[in-house]
Amino acid sequence: MKENKTFQYFDFFLLATVYLSLTIIPFIKIREGFYIGFEDIVLPLIFFRILQKNMYYFDKYILFLLFFILYIFFTIAINKRLWSLRDYFEIYKIGKFILIVLFAKHVFPKNYINFNHLVNFVFIVLLILNLAHYFDVFHFNEIVEPYYATNNIHLSTFGLDSLGNPDVRRMIGTFGNPNDNATLFLFFFIYYLSKTNSFEFKKEQFFIYLSFLCILLTQSRTGFIAGMAAYTTWSVLTKQKLKNTIINISFFIISFFIAFSFSPLSLNYYSNTSANLAENSSVLGRLDMWKLLLKMIEQKPIFGYGPNKDYFYDNHLYPESEYVLFTWRYGIVGFFIYLGWLLLPLFKGIFNGKMNTFYILLAIIIGVNALTNCPLSNPKIFLLFAIFTGYHFAKVEEAIKTKNV
Repeated sequence: MKENKTFQYFDFFLLATVYLSLTIIPFIKIREGFYIGFEDIVLPLIFFRILQKNMYYFDKYILFLLFFILYIFFTIAINKRLWSLRDYFEIYKIGKFILIVLFAKHVFPKNYINFNHLVNFVFIVLLILNLAHYFDVFHFNEIVEPYYATNNIHLSTFGLDSLGNPDVRRMIGTFGNPNDNATLFLFFFIYYLSKTNSFEFKKEQFFIYLSFLCILLTQSRTGFIAGMAAYTTWSVLTKQKLKNTIINISFFIISFFIAFSFSPLSLNYYSNTSANLAENSSVLGRLDMWKLLLKMIEQKPIFGYGPNKDYFYDNHLYPESEYVLFTWRYGIVGFFIYLGWLLLPLFKGIFNGKMNTFYILLAIIIGVNALTNCPLSNPKIFLLFAIFTGYHFAKVEEAIKTKNV
């Protein structure tokens, strides 16, 4: 029993280490342009524990992901890119995703409370780090932020326009990118939403508003829309009373005023989501990119071009939509694989009588963000999604056992 307890603590320590690595600990620089996460160092131990405790299981979702790995290799082969090392990182990523899902599913049942404490701790630390970056406290952006902003472009242009004049400050935080940083705080936003059913004066309620404020400070319009879509869905699922809705919306409006008082130019940025595309460089840039990729998709619509990471690196391109990216890489088959990746865990829960509000909101924020960004192309968001998918499967397994008792 003592040995089992020791291993139980050890397993949670490994999962907690991965979570801290994904949220707070910066990337480890190997050489210029090449970084690894601390979770990559821990991963062999997780793999060993999975084998040792027989944590692996081959349900439909895991089989689906294994098929995805084979399909990626198939697209690499038919595009004659078998000697392109970069392309195989996409296979490695899915392998990591499977390991984290399996491990998290095993660890969570005995550690829900411990994980909740960990999430609270990380949120407070992130709040401090992000505000220190936003207000450049004690030269934070010169001393600390460069460890997080691996792509210097976002840090060097923080609060400045192309001419070096004062402009909107978009909080890039520990993810080094405003849109990805918004997704990180969206994780906290929906996590704390899923912990509440009504308005109560407790820390989870307070953390909801703080995480929403941080989303606003990133100036991510897609992040804001995803947050509102998640909140609306949560309100419907939990059948919120009109009084609670009015209170929450009032606090959201207060958060807007606080965000705009921090950076008055922020209002101009949000209002620049113009119907006139000629006035909105952000939308225009995305449309140009999508036109280019969609034109290429017409030439290889079924199986696509494979991961072909070289194409984007060599041409300094960013796909601007994960749906478009997956269709370009893996054809129409890849588009449906992406949908399956997001939605199959949700269906598994529903079919087994477990309506997991958190995972529904999780699928929404990833799905909405994927319209104009590539959330799962970020290695940290990618594995956070894996942890929370394992969390969801642990809850589903719990529901199945309860139903069978």
